[in-house]
Amino acid sequence: MITSFVLFVIAALSIAAVDVAASSRNLVFPNSEGLFNEIEVWLNKRRSQLDSSVFVSYDKDGNPYPSLWYQFGDFVRALRPIAVLGVGGGESETFFYIGQSDNRGIVHGLVNVAAFLAQASVVSIKYDACDEFNMDKTDYTQKYAVSNSCGQFGRSYQDEVCTGNTAYMTCDVDEDIQMTAVTKLNEEKAPPSLSCRAKDSATDFTGHWDRSTGTLDETFPFSNRMGRIDTAGCCWWGRGVLLTRGTCNFGRINHFLGRDAAAQALMYSLQKQYTAANTPTAQHKIAKGFLNFYDIDFCAFPEVVCRGEDSRNLRWAVGIFEWSDTVQTYRDATSGEEYLDALDKFVQGGFVDVNGFIDLVGEAFPFNCFEVNCKAEESRVRGERRVMFQNILFNVLAVTELVQANPVPTPTPTKSMSMITPDPTPQPTMKPSVRINPPPTPAVVEPAITTPNPTEILSTPNPTIRPIPTIPINARPPTINPTLVATPNGSGLIDLQPGSGATISISWIAVMFGCIFHYIIL
Repeated sequence: MITSFVLFVIAALSIAAVDVAASSRNLVFPNSEGLFNEIEVWLNKRRSQLDSSVFVSYDKDGNPYPSLWYQFGDFVRALRPIAVLGVGGGESETFFYIGQSDNRGIVHGLVNVAAFLAQASVVSIKYDACDEFNMDKTDYTQKYAVSNSCGQFGRSYQDEVCTGNTAYMTCDVDEDIQMTAVTKLNEEKAPPSLSCRAKDSATDFTGHWDRSTGTLDETFPFSNRMGRIDTAGCCWWGRGVLLTRGTCNFGRINHFLGRDAAAQALMYSLQKQYTAANTPTAQHKIAKGFLNFYDIDFCAFPEVVCRGEDSRNLRWAVGIFEWSDTVQTYRDATSGEEYLDALDKFVQGGFVDVNGFIDLVGEAFPFNCFEVNCKAEESRVRGERRVMFQNILFNVLAVTELVQANPVPTPTPTKSMSMITPDPTPQPTMKPSVRINPPPTPAVVEPAITTPNPTEILSTPNPTIRPIPTIPINARPPTINPTLVATPNGSGLIDLQPGSGATISISWIAVMFGCIFHYIIL
């Protein structure tokens, strides 16, 4: 009997060990949470400077006011999950860089934060806008094509697709969908918000907005720079803090943050549960996903970033992901210089070549145009980004104070934080409604901030910016069946485990050992 009882205990311990292994994240950067806590402490210490210099918008007369759309608490809350837990899985796993690799630490992380906020400030925060504006004067007059929704300055957003083994991530273009941007430029006689709609007939067309008179003229077709005279399927304009655009970018967001991420995580868990050959290669064929927004389909309704109850989180999250996915992985095709290597050299070199470093952000987000108005806008963004980065780095965040207090250690030459595209395993086609499940129950509600001069917001089914709860780091998906429950495994990813009490706790194991000892004594 003793032998049987001991064997039972050994088996129970083995199950517990397997369960712990299955539900623990394979931390590539195990110091992420500690680093983020340090950065959060420093950000809170500098909050008054951030609120007065960064999270500031300007009305049509140039008067500053606290931004309605972009606030300190929302930024920090959205940053934590992607910096600590990351998104994706296996080789495609990526993080917002806060100094996780090579023990580079908080100074490197704050430089990346400063660069991100500098870009965000000049493209969205200063305008207090979540949507891209209609700003391309196609014929060098005061006429703005309604079809600029399809793309401005020679771009075609719906044709900016993913390529290679990530092509399947591209959002499908639905020419029957209709939506209108929430925000527009708050200036006198400014063009209306960007919008998209189906064509009423084969000969249907769109006109232009005449800013000199402040009127819409649809007498004759008026094309954007790419020749579009309609807006069918043109729903991919910029949104969020970095004005994320295009069918590829929104597809990747859906893949790593949205509904497709949930589907992949579930498939991964099912495969892991039932596949006999439990090899790492087989597991990584299906990418894991980050599940904060598992019930949102960004491809079906990209305007969800700016409209609805999740907007305060989404407008930051999509930009933070795009930064991690695009800027941190940027490599100059000519020189071979990489953003993260340049960041390290910038810090190690004593913050000397400020413009040389921050200009890499512009190279990662190219305008890809040669037209005079476009070049002027690109020049404006570059100049303002330089000034803003220097101000945030040296004055607002006062990073040099940290360097003086804690000299930056010399890192090892290990390469890190590179983004490798996942295996091109076909993913299931899912074209449902935007929301699948009700959102997690709110935990903390912050009051909405009102300002004396907010950016004009169009009347919509959700006309106010609704306060929403703290981002749940582990969102719980729906029940799979009465015996298997999809639960977060501590990484923001789901694993199938038997019931809610399947995990054998350490205290219960201690009780079993007590029983063995008591049995032997007797």
